[in-house]
Amino acid sequence: MNRKFMRILSSPALHFFVIGGLIFVGLLFTQGAFRAEDREQIVISKYNIDLASADFTNNLGRPPSDEEYRLIVDTIVDNEVLYRYALDLGIQNQPAVEERLSKIARFVDENPHEPKTKAELALEAMDLGLHEGDLVVRRILVDGAKRLIRAAVLLRVPSDEMLEAYLRENGEKFMIPGKTRITQITVNELKYGKDTDSRANELLTKINIEDLSPKEASLIEERAFVETSLPLLADKELERKFGHKFTKELGHAPIGKWFGPIPSRYGLNLVYIHERTEPYVPPLKDIRKKVKGSLLHKLADEWLDLRLEQLKQEYVVVIEESKTS
Repeated sequence: MNRKFMRILSSPALHFFVIGGLIFVGLLFTQGAFRAEDREQIVISKYNIDLASADFTNNLGRPPSDEEYRLIVDTIVDNEVLYRYALDLGIQNQPAVEERLSKIARFVDENPHEPKTKAELALEAMDLGLHEGDLVVRRILVDGAKRLIRAAVLLRVPSDEMLEAYLRENGEKFMIPGKTRITQITVNELKYGKDTDSRANELLTKINIEDLSPKEASLIEERAFVETSLPLLADKELERKFGHKFTKELGHAPIGKWFGPIPSRYGLNLVYIHERTEPYVPPLKDIRKKVKGSLLHKLADEWLDLRLEQLKQEYVVVIEESKTS
């Protein structure tokens, strides 16, 4: 068993949710629960592999590496297994699939005007094997199988201890960013052109000599594009307003003192920082829903990986042709 699945199998949180399934998965790997002669065969055709590889090349402008090629083949195998699992579960009887199959059946029907229900048409399409080659039907079935597998975890209720542990281990996911409140003066490059730098330094000298307050200083230059006095804003919001260079330089600015000039998308800026707040991770009680959702989706993804490995043990997978150099 590879390291990925060993790591997932050792997850106490996942054990809590799906311990029965995990034990079964472990037995499959360690004892070979399905004998080869009892397993159905899945043949992955060279045509499908070549088609997926061509799509990769068209999208990225280069052929896949050996590792990427193996991932392409693995994905095809996974989807075929999930497709067959969906058929076993009867997902083809759901309205979306039935609607699609009925349209396909009517398109090839020798008597298209004969009155038939959607269910009858869908059954005809299945009997003719028309579902096998339809990519839309396959996608709906594969997605449906994934949703059902993941639901085994998503419908569970994690304990506070699990949520607290997950929050401690993944605090960066829930970090509230630090914020900065500033007053800024924009020296408009469109207005001053090559004199922008000298104008900015002239204003900074005037502010310091006359010891102007932020409010007084903000009145000595015509406002351009952005308000001079801004509330507490995170770096992303400041970057959206002024650009990356501005936010980067702002990180070096002291609190309670004019700083600059620093570049922005408008020209040069003089900045007075009133206050900064540090980034922090909120307590669980304030973000319980968010933490719960993140934990359950992580565990659902892990359970999907494990369940898929379990399902693959029920088949003998034959790859028609491997990549050659």
